[in-house]
Amino acid sequence: MSRVFQHPFCFHFLISSSFIFLLHKSASLPSNVSDHYALLSLKTGLASDPLRVTSSWNESGHFCNWNYYLGNFSSVTVISTAGNRLSGEIPSTLGRLQNLKILAIGLNKLSGVIPGVIFNLSSLLEIDLPENQLQGNIPWDVFLTLPRLRRLNVGRNQLTGQVPASVSNDTYLVEFGLNRNNFLGKIPTFGALTNLQWIALNGNQLGYERDDDLSFIPSLRNCTQLQVLHISENDLRGVFPRSLANITKLRRFTLGGNLISGDIPSEIGVLSHLETLYNWSNQLSGSIPDSIGKLQRLNILSLFSNRLSGNIPSSMGNLTMLTQLYLGEND
Repeated sequence: MSRVFQHPFCFHFLISSSFIFLLHKSASLPSNVSDHYALLSLKTGLASDPLRVTSSWNESGHFCNWNYYLGNFSSVTVISTAGNRLSGEIPSTLGRLQNLKILAIGLNKLSGVIPGVIFNLSSLLEIDLPENQLQGNIPWDVFLTLPRLRRLNVGRNQLTGQVPASVSNDTYLVEFGLNRNNFLGKIPTFGALTNLQWIALNGNQLGYERDDDLSFIPSLRNCTQLQVLHISENDLRGVFPRSLANITKLRRFTLGGNLISGDIPSEIGVLSHLETLYNWSNQLSGSIPDSIGKLQRLNILSLFSNRLSGNIPSSMGNLTMLTQLYLGEND
């Protein structure tokens, strides 16, 4: 595990191939009992534990003596079970862990819905549940009930519903990933989220196939740290947004597999940090602008299957970092 969560109250941690439990002192005995019960319920809810991570968890011993657990502490603040091939449902008793800050149980085979009590744990800073088989939706007010959430990543599940409109309220948010699900409807505006760096909404059914589907893009100018924007493979219609040029730190942008029309604006040349531009299978027309040659860091450019015409600009010879170029199936 390469990243260690730091918090002024945390003073001991265990890193294993399966679990991280990070804890802090508490004078409240009921919290201790509640944590014990919540963790036993987590074990009970698992349909499969092939690596026997929870084999020593039982009612007879204190949870400080369980395998993959270290320390005489009273309140769990981090649960990480990523990549353990666990199956079953997430138990609602995790809502008892009132000091939980990080819930990272991705890359498993967990199913069912995400218990609503999870979204009421106001202590949570990170929810990381990608690559499971989770269903249901994300509450529209999740960023109001979890006002300090800095990561919400539920990509590659089977979730439905709309993108929570309350996202514009979370000024702590750094990563926002709903990719590869079945979300639909309008992409909300993002407000002045000055810490936001990563948005992944690709591979859903977002948009109404209307010309205003990209109306959220201008709001991203206030997300001054945004580096990654993935909105490909949806039902988005509209013209290639000129306001994209206001996202000055953008490094990766994917818009392919939608219904995007119009020219590639010359303003794109101001995105000096851009490394990848995926805009395949749209309805772009006109010619590739000369300003594309200003993207000195560009290493992947994908514009195939559009309606582009004209000559390839000579300025592309300046793209010395370019390693992949896809321009086929155009006019």
